[in-house]
Amino acid sequence: VFCAGCREFYLDPAADVRLVSIQDWSPASVHVGEDWARVTRDARVDLLTLTLGGRVSKMMVGCDVCEPNANAHLGGLYFANGKQHFDQKTLQLHSAPDTFSKMLYKGAVKEKGYSIYQGFIQATQGSIGVDAYQTNNNLVLDPGARADSIPGLLIDADELACSHGATMGNLDAAQLYYLQSRGIPGAEARRMLVMGFFDEVVDRIPHEPIRDHLHDIIARKLGA
Repeated sequence: VFCAGCREFYLDPAADVRLVSIQDWSPASVHVGEDWARVTRDARVDLLTLTLGGRVSKMMVGCDVCEPNANAHLGGLYFANGKQHFDQKTLQLHSAPDTFSKMLYKGAVKEKGYSIYQGFIQATQGSIGVDAYQTNNNLVLDPGARADSIPGLLIDADELACSHGATMGNLDAAQLYYLQSRGIPGAEARRMLVMGFFDEVVDRIPHEPIRDHLHDIIARKLGA
């Protein structure tokens, strides 16, 4: 099964748009998608992308904060297990001065799952006063799994603040030991820590039934 989708959002001044997108296609599916938003003066967009299903998924999420005081918030969660391959890309384009963007993507890989994250913050000439940052955190839960992260900056302006960061690692051994020393079984302790890792993104979902559904999918992938 091949699944493809593309959405574009054009925000009028002072508009406020929030999109929560859950991708949980069947195990044999191939998914390609793109979400793009053009954000004008005093407007705000919040794009939350949750990638969990399919055999292969390639997703691009981007925004152009193109007038002063435009705001963009990009968030993402992905969990590749089995032999899933997830490729995530983001672009935070600042084509006007005094604009803001924030990006947080969190992912986990298990068994032979493979994830790639590549993101850019781009500030065009004359875009002074930009405030933008980009964070990508990854959990590598099994030796056969792999996660790659490629953050980047494309800056052609002065007097701005743009930064990025990425982390890779397994669950904290000290935290696992603490939970198990309190009588919590090892599998449950791992589940709790993975859920806690993802909750910074999940908590941005405004509807509790969707949050509960997402927790169920993550628990299923963990084998809980």
